Amino acid sequence: ADRAGVHAAMAGKGGGKFPGRVNAQFSDMPCTECIGAGRVDGWFATPSFQAEQRGWGHVHSYCFEGDLFFHLQRSPWLRGVDYQKKDEVTFEVIEVNGRCEAVKLLLPKQVQDLEEKKTLGGELLDLALPGPKDFVGQRVIGIMRSHHMLVAKQNWGFVSAEVFSGQVFWHAAENPDMAGVEFDREDLVEFDVTLDEARNGQVRAKNMKYVAKHEKKPIPGLSASKKRKKEQWLKNWSSTPPPDWVCSYCGWKNFGRNKTCNFNNKNNQNCPGVRPAREEWPDTQHVKASEADRSDEFVQRALHNKRQAATTFGKEEDIPAGWHAEGASKDAHAAVDAARPSWPSQPPRRAADGHIPVAV
Repeated sequence: ADRAGVHAAMAGKGGGKFPGRVNAQFSDMPCTECIGAGRVDGWFATPSFQAEQRGWGHVHSYCFEGDLFFHLQRSPWLRGVDYQKKDEVTFEVIEVNGRCEAVKLLLPKQVQDLEEKKTLGGELLDLALPGPKDFVGQRVIGIMRSHHMLVAKQNWGFVSAEVFSGQVFWHAAENPDMAGVEFDREDLVEFDVTLDEARNGQVRAKNMKYVAKHEKKPIPGLSASKKRKKEQWLKNWSSTPPPDWVCSYCGWKNFGRNKTCNFNNKNNQNCPGVRPAREEWPDTQHVKASEADRSDEFVQRALHNKRQAATTFGKEEDIPAGWHAEGASKDAHAAVDAARPSWPSQPPRRAADGHIPVAV
């Protein structure tokens, strides 16, 4: 009677809304003995449609007694797969936060596909081509499937060929000609297909030699639409900031950085004016500093600031941003202004063709 009461208490532990359900972690034959034991065979206790709705379910096995919890987040191979109650499944048992769970659930068909992929070095079998064993004793041209940096770290890799399906294992010790060669994936090599009897008849590639580098496909050029966009961008490109502009709707003078009219008041909350197109900006013409007009106050002051910065800091790269706003530069400007006659205040000169010269 006491044993039956203990069993009933264990059955209700972790059962939630189902007190009659036996938790596999606290049963007479617990699943904790399966932790670290590899893959365990069992069957589903929850159908796929119910597990997809809730995101979790339970499995049973002869290796333990009771229901073992699983979550689809730790079994991504079950997403979109149809299975019913009592369908066969294999899984591993781990402990998460003190709770046993079944993880990495796989159906028998999925296990078979993974085994074939592992045997063939990551590629599924192509039934239309013969296997590598049919070319034992022959020298074939193949395709490298491993990068030279990975091979240098693990001393082995895989190689394939167009004449057979799958991939063949090769070791750096058995292929001395590949030492020091910086090969890449998809590069061409030649090798001998051999059979290693000491390793249960494993097919291996030996006496490998580097043939040629894989010719990558050329990068396609720009399409016609992208070429037109690039030409338009180059046409509208300007080395100078946009000039200030006057709105054609309200007459408000805006800064050049404003793309839309910044005039807002009670009578006109949203002015539809926009900055003129690049084609309507006044053209600028770059001139050498030695050819700049000495009567141009703005040009001469900019040249003086540059000379003063070079004298103070030595290199143009070392000049901090906003150095001219500091007190040291103000004193230098005052001394220069005192020794030089005052410049007349006038707007930048404009050439006969309408271009504004800019010192470079």
